Amino acid sequence: MKRYSASELYAFVGRADTHEKVSIAIDFIGKLDYIDNELYDGLMNSLAYTSRELYHEDRYTSSYHGDYGPGNPWDAPGMSVSDFI
Repeated sequence: MKRYSASELYAFVGRADTHEKVSIAIDFIGKLDYIDNELYDGLMNSLAYTSRELYHEDRYTSSYHGDYGPGNPWDAPGMSVSDFI
C-alpha cells in the first residue's frame, strides 16, 4: 500500500463532502497502520467536524422547516408580501 503524506491525507479528508464519502474516509484512515496517533486524531476530528456540518446542513434546510413554499412563497429569498399584493 502506498504511504501517503499528512498533506495528502488532509486533502483526501477535505474532499469528503457527503455522508458516504465521510464514511469511506473514516474506514480508509482506520486501516492505515503507519500514521501516528496525532495525525490520526487530527484526521478523525476533521471528519467528525465535516459530518456534523453535513448533518446540520441536511437538518436545517427550508423544506424541513417550511420556511417557504406554496403556502407562504413570500418567505422565499428576495421575496416579500408586497410582491404578491
